Amino acid sequence: MRIAVLSDTHGLLRPEVKNIIGTCDAVLHAGDINSRKVIDEMEEAAPAGVPFYIVRGNNDKEWARSLPLYQEFSLDGMNFYMVHNKRDIPEDLGDRQIVIFGHSHKYLEEIRDGRLWLNPGSCGKRRFNQDITMAVLTVREDGWHVERIDIPHEAVLDKGPGRRRQEKEHGADDRPDCGADTTIGYYDRHAEEFLSDTAGADLSEIQDIFLDLLPEKALILDFGCGSGRDAKYFLKRGYRVEAADGSVKMCRAAEELAGIPVRQMRFQELSEEKKYDGIWACASVLHLSKAELGDVFQRMSRALKGGGILYASFKYGSFEGERRGRHFTDFTEESFQAFSGRLEELSLERMWLTEDVRHGRSGEAWLNVLLRKADVD
Repeated sequence: MRIAVLSDTHGLLRPEVKNIIGTCDAVLHAGDINSRKVIDEMEEAAPAGVPFYIVRGNNDKEWARSLPLYQEFSLDGMNFYMVHNKRDIPEDLGDRQIVIFGHSHKYLEEIRDGRLWLNPGSCGKRRFNQDITMAVLTVREDGWHVERIDIPHEAVLDKGPGRRRQEKEHGADDRPDCGADTTIGYYDRHAEEFLSDTAGADLSEIQDIFLDLLPEKALILDFGCGSGRDAKYFLKRGYRVEAADGSVKMCRAAEELAGIPVRQMRFQELSEEKKYDGIWACASVLHLSKAELGDVFQRMSRALKGGGILYASFKYGSFEGERRGRHFTDFTEESFQAFSGRLEELSLERMWLTEDVRHGRSGEAWLNVLLRKADVD
């Protein structure tokens, strides 16, 4: 049994925490939640029917009066005692094997008198320079296993061991990082699954934000077009569209859905200059490494007319590497702002977060960015 253990969220449930909750069989919160909204978000992120055990912290006021100050319960044969403040733990714990508490914002994991004492730290609003942490507790017939999860602070861009632990919860592994050939091969092998998952997703709200910045009958490059869903939408709205993708099978599928020729090409092969009014790179260039992204963004810039608009989207976070057979480069607001500041002729127009619109993926966050090319033509 896999159990998400968190505390001291203080009104903020981070996307990384939601993703981990979505992989667990039970959720424990040791108090200082600070709003009913956090509980609602945890329930939305968790698989259906997952049990929740929550206690009230010292900062949980009138809204939380119905929450207990402590909880005693059993999960998969293990007996738990949970309270917010360690000083409120009774001396006689009886047959309780695992003790959960919070309050200090400092991660603690120790065995005392044969019991596990676990403070998952704080995974909400960061206080001072403390780590942002939670835990995943796996209960087995022969005992338990605790994994500390370190969530990188938004300003941290390097890939440390804590982040590696976190990403393993999302499907990353310890194999060498995969390259472009492996990522393209993944889409060729899993084309039908990918089309089923994405072709019907409704991105009209984001698509319309992009289109509102373009002139009538603008020429758009759907760059990494996947199923052809977005190209089809833009065509229906009266725009001119060219499309490209690295996967042969994706190209064929997009041609069938959108009804236009689709060019099979890698991102690094883009060579047009001052041709497009807009470039749409939805969940596509995120498969490049950061080193490759700099070059490809400059290629997209050169391909845009002066004043042209570039849209791109990335999974929200700080991870870079292989995840389930594909390369991913994730961004936070801070890390993308730092990245975009090094781009010539492109200025950041807008940046915002959205939830994944695919079925069953509502807990996953995406960073959307709009950049405008300087009007130099």
